[in-house]
Amino acid sequence: MRTRFLRGNTSENNGLTLPIGELSIDLEKKAVRLHDGSTPGGYEIVGQQAHVPPVGPGPKTLVGGDTTWGFYGEVASTDFISGDALASAIGLSAGTSQHSTSDWLKFASNGQVILVPKLSFRHSVSWEQIYQAGAVYGDDTNGSNPSGAARLQDAVVTVDGFDYRVRLLRGAGADPTVQGADGLWYGYDIDLSHGSEWNRLLYPIHSGVHTDANNPTTHSDPNATPFGSWASYSDADLLVHNSFGNGSYSWCQETNGDNTDNRVIRGYNGVSFFFRNTATATNAFYGWRPALELVV
Repeated sequence: MRTRFLRGNTSENNGLTLPIGELSIDLEKKAVRLHDGSTPGGYEIVGQQAHVPPVGPGPKTLVGGDTTWGFYGEVASTDFISGDALASAIGLSAGTSQHSTSDWLKFASNGQVILVPKLSFRHSVSWEQIYQAGAVYGDDTNGSNPSGAARLQDAVVTVDGFDYRVRLLRGAGADPTVQGADGLWYGYDIDLSHGSEWNRLLYPIHSGVHTDANNPTTHSDPNATPFGSWASYSDADLLVHNSFGNGSYSWCQETNGDNTDNRVIRGYNGVSFFFRNTATATNAFYGWRPALELVV
């Protein structure tokens, strides 16, 4: 009995997404590809080992999207790290702890694996306080627009042998934000939000049922996947509306284009809401929702 594997040139192999464990043959490169059920093209076997990059804790297979922008599912804090342990590890004591044992949401974000808590870990914390813990940009620089003294953005935490850069989500399409054709600096699903990491990851896992009807049932971001495509979390599940508790605003990385003292915040009135306030602002609405990016 002879076994034949799917075969073709490099372009044809790149277009294949085969079940976990199946092989394909790249006749052009004279290489074998190992497939995982979700990654287009699979992984080229080098020597006798397949070069498969680590994907961290929890689910290994995507339930929605792809390895550029996609969703793996949830990871329990007991299998990863709690909010209090994370804050302690990076020296962030400002604000008030909450939801320390929240589960984590695991995503592919622009080709990187990141984990984001379902609920914000602290409230009454300012952007500047997060910046001074080195946990806004995750890029080993002082960041594009420091608040207070310049501080290297180098917060890293090690969990089960893997290193993770600690940063904030990107809530706007550019940094600094650039006013769009709609002329709005704040509002629901506005041009400034389009193309953002927030939209690309949280829109497709949100149910599309909104506590505040000003959020559109069909968003207008051409770069984002429709609501509910990967999962169906509610406003309460994701704490993106103020009626479900403190910290419903999530600080994001970007500086607002019309006022460099302001930083972007998302949530509070729903998953599509975009706003900004001064980097030093603190009240119970403002929350810390970190993004932990796997270092590979």
